Amino acid sequence: ARAKGYSDHLQDNVMRGLIQQEQQGKATKQIPPAFETIKAEGSPDHLKIKASSLHQQWRNVYRWRLEGRTFEEIADFLIEEGYEDRRKRKGKYLPIEINAKYIGRHIMNPLHCGLYVTEGGKEPRKADMTKIYPEIYGEEFPVVVSLEEFKQVNPEMFSDTAGGWKPSSRRTDYPLAGALLNKDRSDRTFPL
Repeated sequence: ARAKGYSDHLQDNVMRGLIQQEQQGKATKQIPPAFETIKAEGSPDHLKIKASSLHQQWRNVYRWRLEGRTFEEIADFLIEEGYEDRRKRKGKYLPIEINAKYIGRHIMNPLHCGLYVTEGGKEPRKADMTKIYPEIYGEEFPVVVSLEEFKQVNPEMFSDTAGGWKPSSRRTDYPLAGALLNKDRSDRTFPL
């Protein structure tokens, strides 16, 4: 009886720790430039994800990719449009280099089509933000591209042999409370 009580208590603590890590962005994919978070003051946890000033330009990125443009061409188009992404590093906002690698890294983020996907673990989980946002916030989630278009741009993510996301230990600016993940239990496995 004592061992079972210890085991149950340990399991509760592990689950509490995992949810806390998700809230602080330690087990999630980095938020793409098309979005930004509204955070609780003095907390790493966010209250909501909203469209950033780069949202429309990322719609163009997908349109160009569907037209057959390369990542290099897309990066050049963005630079010509005056596109600039800045990330906070050591307390300062510094510009990020816009190149093919930058486009390739962010174009595969499923948040663009409204899917929040955790990284790591034995079973990566996902939540469909297009279903959750209207219920919780009373408004639509600001998708960049439809799921069908996302699949066309990233077919390798949807093949029968597609693997999950590679685990990442670095902290991101993309926390999401475990409650949202548990809200959509229809399909929590990845690949999609």
